[in-house]
Amino acid sequence: MKKESEAVMEKETKQVEAPVRKTIPIQYPYMNEQSIQNVMIKQQLKIPFPVTVNSGTAAVHLALDIAGVGPGDEVITTSLTCAATNHAILMQYAKPVFADVQYDTGNIDPEDIEHRITPKTKAVLVVHWAGYPCDMDEINAIAKKHNLPVIEDAAHAMGASYKGKPMGTISDFTCFSLQAIKHITTGDGGILCTNNIQDYQKGIRRRWFGIDRNHRIPSVLGHADYDIVERGFKYHMNDIAAAIGLAQLPDLPNTGRSLRTFRESR
Repeated sequence: MKKESEAVMEKETKQVEAPVRKTIPIQYPYMNEQSIQNVMIKQQLKIPFPVTVNSGTAAVHLALDIAGVGPGDEVITTSLTCAATNHAILMQYAKPVFADVQYDTGNIDPEDIEHRITPKTKAVLVVHWAGYPCDMDEINAIAKKHNLPVIEDAAHAMGASYKGKPMGTISDFTCFSLQAIKHITTGDGGILCTNNIQDYQKGIRRRWFGIDRNHRIPSVLGHADYDIVERGFKYHMNDIAAAIGLAQLPDLPNTGRSLRTFRESR
């Protein structure tokens, strides 16, 4: 196991050399959406619209923001999670409404969601506890009935699937974490997955102050001209983190197998 870890770190070290040698680490070209998308497709994740960000918490907050959650709104969620999940709701000045969890899985109980929906409810936020998928068919059916977006906190569920569907392709939004102790890491980082091009484009803009960096126009003075059409955040991923992530992604299947082997041996 030690030799395998050393081999992985050697890859990361080589991958990081190029952005470190640059004078100013910025976001491109190492972690543009095309790069991460191609690698993810090769690794069977089949995620069509990934938006890279600098933490899993940023991904959840960005999802809530794109979903239109705002002051005074309510979000049905679970209390059995890292505090960061529900802090993101508070960051939108909204109210977490806690549903019960299932005894066997620790996941949010679909049977305890619907009666908590009120006119103030704007989203349902679920957490795949320890990476075990929630009952997404039931949850999405309830959300669809009430015209509510579903946000999945899949911090521990990268590489998992639900009824043959990869995490990141099921609901309106799925949020992965790339923090140090996750399946793969960028040191710290995250990925917001959307299921349509419109929300993807909002994510691209709002992760960096409302600016679409892909469509900036060079000016005669040498700097880029752009219009800020909406407010955003400083949630983009830098090159150094991106390089580590791209080096680690191909090893995700091996990591998953190692975790399953460890779990089955206990």
